[in-house]
Amino acid sequence: MKLTTRPFDPDIDSAEEVVALFEEFMQTLPSAIYGYEVDRNQLIMHLATVDALYVAFEDDEMVGLMGLTTMWQPFLKDVKICYEIPWYIRECKSRSALWRRMLKDYELWAAEQGCDGIMLGSIDDRLASIYGRMGYTPHNTTMTKRIK
Repeated sequence: MKLTTRPFDPDIDSAEEVVALFEEFMQTLPSAIYGYEVDRNQLIMHLATVDALYVAFEDDEMVGLMGLTTMWQPFLKDVKICYEIPWYIRECKSRSALWRRMLKDYELWAAEQGCDGIMLGSIDDRLASIYGRMGYTPHNTTMTKRIK
């Protein structure tokens, strides 16, 4: 089985596959549980604003994506952070191996951009625990509640 992670290349990669994966990702979030509808146009506009887009393949099938963006932290002097949204790998045989490769891609790209740190999100406690063992420190919890 051939595993590949690399920056998205519009000359050889399908933008439609990326958007479809992003839509799949959105169905895993609490917003989907609440029944909110995904706005495809907003997804496409968001993907156009990320600083870098990585894709993951199992054999020749695109099974993952990761959008990376940097920002200067408000209220902190000269602190540049990289964060991911979205980061998604669909269920497949190589999911954990691809996840590790993409995390290395993420860390290398952030370092190349001169970032001071990385922010990761997780809606899975098991994954958050793995991040902790890899040197990431949890610093907040996001809660959701539908009010309308």
